[in-house]
Amino acid sequence: MRIQTIYIGHLSENCYILETESSAIVVDPGRLNNTLRSEVERIKNKNTLILLTHCHFDHISGAEKLAEFLDCKVAIGEHEAENLIDDSVNLCTRFHLPENKRQADILLKDNEEYSVGDLKFKVLHTPGHTSGSACYLFGDVLISGDTLFHQNIGRTDLKTGSEQEMMKSLERLSNLDGDIKVYSGHGLPTTI
Repeated sequence: MRIQTIYIGHLSENCYILETESSAIVVDPGRLNNTLRSEVERIKNKNTLILLTHCHFDHISGAEKLAEFLDCKVAIGEHEAENLIDDSVNLCTRFHLPENKRQADILLKDNEEYSVGDLKFKVLHTPGHTSGSACYLFGDVLISGDTLFHQNIGRTDLKTGSEQEMMKSLERLSNLDGDIKVYSGHGLPTTI
């Protein structure tokens, strides 16, 4: 599996393209800018999915246009489905962006395993940054969204955030087996 990081948007959020020869997953397209558009050109004919870690605008704003461009579906954790289209939670209104009316096509369940072609991942519901935040485990690679950063954690003071839930989620992540490499929503890769 190849992992490519693309820095997008005004908050320097990370968008990831995980791919094999036949499949690709685009994680958290915060905006469909020229850089991302040129990078996804080469995966246009692959079995593709857009995967969202949580509902905040800097991670979702490019999903609708990218889904149309790639002719693929959008997936998010089932506990974040309502937040995705609630502009008071996804912060679109607060940052003067168009409302997000794009619902997810696929709602992912905690502890379930999914596959996109030969890319396989497990869903870990990790509330704290938002009530429906999720991390995605691809073998020894964790896509953590805004739950866990390099030497930091996601903020918990926004709507549906919870410091208590974040602590439980971090404890869950700390119990993962193996040497896990973490790719977060902002900043450098890290480990558990």
